[in-house]
Amino acid sequence: MADQGGHKQGESEPISRVTATLDHTLVSSDATKPKKRRLDFKHMSRKKKLIYGLVLLVAVAAIGAVIYSLVTDEKDPTIRDLSVTSEGVVLRQLDAKDLQTEVDKLIFQKKFTSAAELITYQHNAKDKETQLLLATVYMNQEKHQEALTILLAVDKSSGGDWTVTRNIATEYDRQGDKSQAVTYYKKSLDQLKAADNVPVKEDEIYFLNQDIKRLGG
Repeated sequence: MADQGGHKQGESEPISRVTATLDHTLVSSDATKPKKRRLDFKHMSRKKKLIYGLVLLVAVAAIGAVIYSLVTDEKDPTIRDLSVTSEGVVLRQLDAKDLQTEVDKLIFQKKFTSAAELITYQHNAKDKETQLLLATVYMNQEKHQEALTILLAVDKSSGGDWTVTRNIATEYDRQGDKSQAVTYYKKSLDQLKAADNVPVKEDEIYFLNQDIKRLGG
């Protein structure tokens, strides 16, 4: 029996007709897919071009920074830690007041190494007051010889400070050198008597005399 197209039942449909049907199906399927939008710089407004340009510039800079970081870290793994002590204290430049406060805090926390590193990191590390602060750290750390070396150098370069000579006497006293301790206690006493504007001056004179007497001077 033949169908309306003139083909007998059981016979296959002509290849050309099948192909046409498939082509129609593919065209219909493609037509339903959303078309991908492409950046058309030629017809883009000047403002959009500027925005895209800035985004690209930032992206390139970020990639460059990452590459530089990787390269420098490979050459020197500690490069990012040069300004931090082994105890995690950040080294930075401070004025005299802030430096004193920070060092006092570190001494209280017994972070003596960091305190010393912070002091020596300063641009004015060789100044008298900064050196005396370093000596204070060593004294609290019980590094008496290091403290004494600094104090003697300061006294030699800028003598006349009774607090410096008193600290020298104290360090000699702690090391058991009674003769040198008495010498510097007496020197400190003379400087104190000649000094002006010293708070509780009489009390300081009393304590120095007691130290001299205790050592048999």
